[in-house]
Amino acid sequence: MVDLERYFDVIVISGEVGVAKPDAAIFGFALEKLAVSADEAWFIGDSLHTDMAGAKAARLTAVWLNRHGSKRKAGDPEPDLEIASLPELFAALAEAE
Repeated sequence: MVDLERYFDVIVISGEVGVAKPDAAIFGFALEKLAVSADEAWFIGDSLHTDMAGAKAARLTAVWLNRHGSKRKAGDPEPDLEIASLPELFAALAEAE
């Protein structure tokens, strides 16, 4: 088993919380555990319909990790930022400071 816990301050598992993405409540639960507000947090995910929709509903900055260059369709959630790889995230974070 991979020991991921040592890399994160908080890990939220939908099966333990009883709510799953895209429900904004799971994002709110994580924010509460981290003791940060939505405007202080970015959520990075690869699914428009669960990750981006949920993050936007919870008022987080929604970053779409679009590794395969997928095109958004009419009605798809609109991320605040789109990146093709995680290294791009560092530049985006630096710009946001």
